[in-house]
Amino acid sequence: MVSDKYLEQFENGRLFDYLKEVSSAQFEQYAEHYRQVLATQPIEKQPRLPKTTLQNKFDEVKTIVDKLLGCKRTDKCYIELVSMGENDFGEYKTDVRTILLNRRLLTDPVELRLTMAHEYAHHVLDTVFNLERSRFSLFDEGFAYGVERSAASTFTQKYERPQFTKVTLEGTIECLRWISLHHPSGGYLLPENILILLHANEFGDDLFAILEAERGPNLYRQILHGEFKW
Repeated sequence: MVSDKYLEQFENGRLFDYLKEVSSAQFEQYAEHYRQVLATQPIEKQPRLPKTTLQNKFDEVKTIVDKLLGCKRTDKCYIELVSMGENDFGEYKTDVRTILLNRRLLTDPVELRLTMAHEYAHHVLDTVFNLERSRFSLFDEGFAYGVERSAASTFTQKYERPQFTKVTLEGTIECLRWISLHHPSGGYLLPENILILLHANEFGDDLFAILEAERGPNLYRQILHGEFKW
């Protein structure tokens, strides 16, 4: 069990201040770092992914994420297919420990597994830290995007499908380009808390993409086990 002092370093205000200290040029440099990683991916062979049930796919994702994070036990997590908007993927409902998945993902086995990994990371974080989302939304989203990147790398190796890594890295690069043009210290008219509310996904992804580039993907395991220090 970690202390409240440990979690304070992940509050929205502190993480947003960290982002404001990064220059637009540095954001571009981190984007270039991930472009180079993307360029090293092998040519897509597109072998057929195994046909399994939705629950079996989720069990596979849980096993991979738990191993990446060193989780020995988490609360029970459920999955449910629902109708969502065309641009929506999934959502984790804390109160019922349930991952809602967009039905359209059934036709995209890569995005389906990545979305499961992302939303399950929210569940793990909630199980371990029981976060108040309004205070830790950047941390919550950034951690989930980071775990998604790590899971994508595992799936790429397991199935020889670079598409897993390609999808996640292209999203990260897009976010880093976005923040280089919409810098956190850029004189927004909106209050900081509203800005974070509107762009928690982008800011969170950018923040942890930077930390991962500097410290490596093992940082997510360190965070979860109370071993992370700025």
